Amino acid sequence: MGNEPNLRAGALNHPLLREVNELALRCCGISFLIVYPAGDHWGQAIPGKINQPEFCSLIKTSEQGGKQCRMSHVMMSIAACRGGITEHRCHAGSLTLIHPLSDEKDGTVALVSSCLSALGKQHASWDEARKVGKTLGLNLRKLKKAHAALPALDDNGQLAREFMQMAVDIIKEIQFKIYIETRLEEALSSRPGNHNLSQVLVDKLTTTSPDCAAKPQSISTSKIEKMIRITADLITEQPGMPYNVEEVAASMRISPNHFSSEFHRCTGKRFSDFLTEKRIARSKTLLTDITLNIEEVALKAGYADSSYYARKFKQRTGKTPTQWRESMVPA
Repeated sequence: MGNEPNLRAGALNHPLLREVNELALRCCGISFLIVYPAGDHWGQAIPGKINQPEFCSLIKTSEQGGKQCRMSHVMMSIAACRGGITEHRCHAGSLTLIHPLSDEKDGTVALVSSCLSALGKQHASWDEARKVGKTLGLNLRKLKKAHAALPALDDNGQLAREFMQMAVDIIKEIQFKIYIETRLEEALSSRPGNHNLSQVLVDKLTTTSPDCAAKPQSISTSKIEKMIRITADLITEQPGMPYNVEEVAASMRISPNHFSSEFHRCTGKRFSDFLTEKRIARSKTLLTDITLNIEEVALKAGYADSSYYARKFKQRTGKTPTQWRESMVPA
């Protein structure tokens, strides 16, 4: 994933963005949320009021449904940044519009709409939603009524996309303005007494950032393979996140067994082995930071139980984390 700067709070709280979100709700029945990486997890920000369809609220009444929903948002956002997907079906079968907020192919920040339906496809969509609702133990009568009340993409699609583009443009403009202001403050504070302000700005704004380094885009031959590659890339970059086969599979709308077999086919490794490999590799880097104790290293690498982490580490390296750390210290 890209190492793009964190989404700035000023952009999320801007009154113009809140107004566009509220207009989209009144005119199209949809609202937006922003999905972005936040350290070792993923954050979701909602401009303005929290307005989501009853269908989404019912799905999220289940703890498992809420987790699947968040993971689905993450996977759809990354896919949109990688391949420009603008319309996707969530884990519960409903349609969602997604627009990348990064111009980079390895970006990870995206604007996601609340759920919609498509005329002529409600029956198939409901069949999928019903299966999800049954698995989550939800009241299917209430869920069906809420599903039927979802705004139709066919009626509001063009206007919804225009509102989404407007919101994206606003966020990018505000982000750039805040970026320039921050650079200017840094320039002035780092060069007291320097009267050549134009040169200071040129120096600051034309400095090549490692964030701009290009990365090769994953190549895929099918939608599932593409999502598997995205998952593998995500684990490689952020192994400390709480991954779960059931949740990842649900976000891709395939069964856990199907996901596991496809993951093994695409990567040559079982999901659990791949995840352990990346987490142990991450922990080795963390162990070089002597300010972190073993418990902290384990937690940051994705292990809530430090004893379990130590066993896994020794299985992989032949040493305990402490022994490995000591062997890395120069004599």
